[in-house]
Amino acid sequence: MRIGVCGGRVNVKPSKVETVMDHIYEALELDRIEIAHGDAPGIDRASGGWAKMRRYPCMVIPVNSKWDGDRDDAPKQRNKRILDWLQSTPASMEAGLVGFPGGPGTRDMIQIAFDANITILDVEMDGDEYFVWRWNPVHGRPAKLICSGTF
Repeated sequence: MRIGVCGGRVNVKPSKVETVMDHIYEALELDRIEIAHGDAPGIDRASGGWAKMRRYPCMVIPVNSKWDGDRDDAPKQRNKRILDWLQSTPASMEAGLVGFPGGPGTRDMIQIAFDANITILDVEMDGDEYFVWRWNPVHGRPAKLICSGTF
């Protein structure tokens, strides 16, 4: 599966990100995974660390003023490049986006992926608990809880 990861920058504990990513990997019974993230501090870099520790391929797609400009919408332009990467997924793989809690940039990434019919794995974190909901790429289908746990 080819997975983009997005989420917030503040109060991020890498060990929590690693736990959730491990459980997503197990719940989806993946035998192959590639991830991409936007290289922001927080969720992005923690997910990259998770991939590196497990020796999974990881594409880092940071904001780049050459391609994204240097205005306030540069992160949204970068999000479109992450979406392009997800949409270029080989036919033999599925594409998905793991959305951890975050701010406006996270919401933008989730929305554009959803609009492009990419599977969304929506992570809810509440204190020491987490829940991961899978939103199918076909709009109108209900979300399905794929895993949950405590830290």
